[in-house]
Amino acid sequence: MHPRLAAEWPDVLEVYPDLVYRDGPDRIEVGVDLDRQLYNADRTTVGVLVPAGYPATGPDGFLVPASLQMNGGLPASDATSIGMPGWLLVSFHMFDTSGRPTWRATSDPKKGDNLIGYLASIEHFLAKSCS
Repeated sequence: MHPRLAAEWPDVLEVYPDLVYRDGPDRIEVGVDLDRQLYNADRTTVGVLVPAGYPATGPDGFLVPASLQMNGGLPASDATSIGMPGWLLVSFHMFDTSGRPTWRATSDPKKGDNLIGYLASIEHFLAKSCS
């Protein structure tokens, strides 16, 4: 497990108790609730790849099972090329309106950006029909 992920693990687990760590590639997975009027499921698994440069390098998108469908289409591509067959990769970046990254991690995982905030942003993104 990435050292920073290990440092954040207890805090993230407190907010997301069903969080699991997987390797090959290095990632976390958690279940999130969905709006059945927008998706073909009430709940899905979301995976977040942990970049080697984390936390200085923020996560760059998230994964959902290939079976997940959204009314109007899910903005995702096949994740087989990154070693995740059966998953879709949703491009999801934390940028401001001028295109500058807003990811601001600090040496203390309780301050600045961390995986708790990233997962919460994904939940918000999915709740708003990926917009």
